[in-house]
Amino acid sequence: MKRFAAIALVLILGASFPLEARNLPVKIGKTAFVFLRNSDEPEKLPALRIENSGEEAAEFAAVTTLTRPDGSVAERFEAVFPVAPGESATVDLFGGKRREVKGEILLLHTKLQAKDGEKGEISGIYGTPAPVERGKAGLVGMNVHLSRYRASTRWKLLQMMKEAGVTTVRVDSVFPSPLKPEARRDAVDKLRDDILALEAFGLHSLVCIAYFNEPFFLSPVKQEMAYEWAKILAASVKGRTGFHFGNETNSGWGGYG
Repeated sequence: MKRFAAIALVLILGASFPLEARNLPVKIGKTAFVFLRNSDEPEKLPALRIENSGEEAAEFAAVTTLTRPDGSVAERFEAVFPVAPGESATVDLFGGKRREVKGEILLLHTKLQAKDGEKGEISGIYGTPAPVERGKAGLVGMNVHLSRYRASTRWKLLQMMKEAGVTTVRVDSVFPSPLKPEARRDAVDKLRDDILALEAFGLHSLVCIAYFNEPFFLSPVKQEMAYEWAKILAASVKGRTGFHFGNETNSGWGGYG
């Protein structure tokens, strides 16, 4: 019965968790917060960038935790960050005591509170990549859309899928606009983030390369571009995932494929 309930939870994930702004800055009043990180260095913990666009000084209490997949807290840090009006600051959440996560994968979760009591949170997943081999049989999580959620929510979703007996999760990747190099980088970053999160729970990933956007479709060299994009993706996560190409190409979801 417990196993059935867990599987049922996986099937209604979309209804249980509202969509979130995954990579946009977190805002408290007139102050924005964002992690400064590089997906090429998944073990390196990020600095926190704070930008106060208001006309008054701001001060924020921060409680930061590093949590293991089993829910236990590896470390906890507390700090207070003042920011002058109209100014920005880049701060170390760990006071120089922790720079990286090695040999494991942890959830970094920072809860912020302003002096007036307004709250916000920001999260990320960091650690040493741990490729998971595809099993001979298993339960595949489809249309989970991990990239739509902030890291702390992804962590909860993966805990539920692990309990439900899921062994493989499909990760979606689109063909980014050929006119926007930053879109290609963002697509790779999201893919690496999702795979690292799955590895934390011992789940194999299956990357779906699908959805041609209109600029891609209209290009006279779209086949060559698709080939080159597949090579970029394969190189960026070499040895860490499986791939399949195309999805619902006769339904409209596949876009211009």
